[in-house]
Amino acid sequence: MDKGAFFLLIGLIFLNSRKYPCGNSEVKTAFIKFPPTELDTIVLRAYQPHDNYQHLIDTILIAINDGRSVYTIRNDTTFIAVNDSNPLHNIFPGNDWKIYIPSIRKTVSISNITSENKEGSKTCRNPITSFNQDGQMLHPTYINSHYIYTSGYIVYIK
Repeated sequence: MDKGAFFLLIGLIFLNSRKYPCGNSEVKTAFIKFPPTELDTIVLRAYQPHDNYQHLIDTILIAINDGRSVYTIRNDTTFIAVNDSNPLHNIFPGNDWKIYIPSIRKTVSISNITSENKEGSKTCRNPITSFNQDGQMLHPTYINSHYIYTSGYIVYIK
């Protein structure tokens, strides 16, 4: 093996062994036993964390036919996700959240999302270890349904 090929091989090995900070995982919403008419519009609000919902950061209106929202129905459960790159349009660590369902005037609060900070490949995600839903601490497990919009850490809304 010549010197050029040797250094190329060493460089490839080094690049493949490099660790990167993992990105945040999101918390996905699953609405259980809601008729479609109640979920045609959802309001998602991001708040400054650990501030008792005093400082609103962003609001997004999620509608069934808005062109960016994905509604996936599995049995009696509707999963709703926003398909865009704005981290304030999906539930991620770093903010507290309120999910408002206008048709039934129901609000669900999500706060204190904690996750591990890991390193790995360029596509790795930090696991979520806990979050509060309406004041109750939950320890979610990752659900792999083999479908992108129904896999992940789930907040179940009844």
